[in-house]
Amino acid sequence: MKIESLLEISDDFSQLESWFQENTWTFSKVYVSFGSKFNAHQVHFHYPDRIKAHTHYTNAAYQMVPTFIRYPEQEDAVNLAIVIDDFHRPESLQTNVTYLNNQLNDIGISVHVLLINKNVSSQNIHSCLRSITDYVERNNVDPHNVMFANYIRFQHPNIHEARLEERIGPAMRSSLKSLWEGKYADRLYKWYGALFYYYNYIYLYDGVAEIRMSNKLQLQSCVFEQITPNSHLDPSEYDTIEHFVSNNSHFRHVWDDFKKTSINITKFYTFEYLSSHKNIKM
Repeated sequence: MKIESLLEISDDFSQLESWFQENTWTFSKVYVSFGSKFNAHQVHFHYPDRIKAHTHYTNAAYQMVPTFIRYPEQEDAVNLAIVIDDFHRPESLQTNVTYLNNQLNDIGISVHVLLINKNVSSQNIHSCLRSITDYVERNNVDPHNVMFANYIRFQHPNIHEARLEERIGPAMRSSLKSLWEGKYADRLYKWYGALFYYYNYIYLYDGVAEIRMSNKLQLQSCVFEQITPNSHLDPSEYDTIEHFVSNNSHFRHVWDDFKKTSINITKFYTFEYLSSHKNIKM
């Protein structure tokens, strides 16, 4: 694995554009995350009550480099993971480099990681996404092998953080719809946030995803607490959940929607598997 970092000082993302022009690698897949940096080893959940006293560890390494990016499907392929976040201080950036090296020291050179120190906003996100989509177009990367993941979520946001979280998702989607005839608009995903059962999942951000979220939250208390009360939701439990909701048309519909639009970032998915799910082809 190769890790690089750059300080992006302009809102037009000129440093990123220069890196793309100087780069000589050919990447099979390109994964871009926003707000995924490592902050602390432990994470705290407010629900359900039974797990509050337990120790839970961050999945930041998977947010930055998901399992399906770590191991290319072709032997000689190399994938690119771009991490865009405000690292505040040089020490924070170095901490993340060390953290990734410790977490991913077994994956060899199959992944190239680029850490970009930049505070994104609804005003500058278009320039960022334009640079990335222009790059993948120039290099003929299949759009289905490109993914953007928004992890900008705050447990206790101040007014500025709340405004950023509210605006950045729609700004990302609007920007992607306007670039390259909208071919990357369905490659945008959003993290469920610090929700215990959904902690390792991202979902397709398709314009109506937030409307469906209240139904998905019902699954936590009505289904997941019965099936997997003390652990994060895992694909190994899907069959059990399938049986549990089979006689409830409402929950069966919500569960089917979840499976079609959500990805577990800690699990390995082949291209063929993801292609069999609606809009998920990474």
